[in-house]
Amino acid sequence: MDFIFTFFEELTMLGPGDDQVTREIFGSLDTPESPVILDVGSGKGRQTRVLAAAKPDSRIIAADIHLPYLRELVRMREVSPVCGSMDSLPCKKNSVDLIWSEGAIYTMGFSAGLTAWRPLLKEGGHLVVSEICWHRSDPPEGLRRFWEEDCPGIGSDDDRIRDAEAAGYSVIATPRLSRKAWEEYYTPVMEQIEVWRKRFDAPEILDFLSEMEKEIRIFEEYGSYYGYTFFILKKE
Repeated sequence: MDFIFTFFEELTMLGPGDDQVTREIFGSLDTPESPVILDVGSGKGRQTRVLAAAKPDSRIIAADIHLPYLRELVRMREVSPVCGSMDSLPCKKNSVDLIWSEGAIYTMGFSAGLTAWRPLLKEGGHLVVSEICWHRSDPPEGLRRFWEEDCPGIGSDDDRIRDAEAAGYSVIATPRLSRKAWEEYYTPVMEQIEVWRKRFDAPEILDFLSEMEKEIRIFEEYGSYYGYTFFILKKE
């Protein structure tokens, strides 16, 4: 399945995101002058760059499992790229002021990720994570099945709030990512799909492209039912 990583190597964004939202959430936090920030599942570093620009004296550890994604971050003075799994992060206990993770925690599981990462935070440290959630309580059965296959255990904002509190965090706020951010992510993805269809004929790649198209069609029809919610948390 390495071709999936390769597909996204040619794109700027690996998932829906918004620099302004990242900037506003980070600006709302009470962080030290020179914070240690751990960006889990950093990808190619869209949000990493925003964090670095907002706090130039910060030290950012950008962790991702796919080495080519990290190569663009090597030249950044504030960033230390680390290639590795999110369940084995290179940080000592009580050493991190802020853990940031956009659109990545689902690979580990929301509760599992919050529990595993909490010991790394200093007392009173913050964790900001975004997760796919139901934004309406009445998703059609076909839509529910689609997202249950991709994100088992998908729940509402309230479900994830309860998970966060059970894991030892207080919940400060839960802003949502806009539909526009999803549209701006999917536009280049659709273009990449067409390029790859002309470039490859391997069945597994064509199946992957078809699944990506299906995801986009589902969003176009049912995008009001779900989306990314940011959970701004504080270690208690």
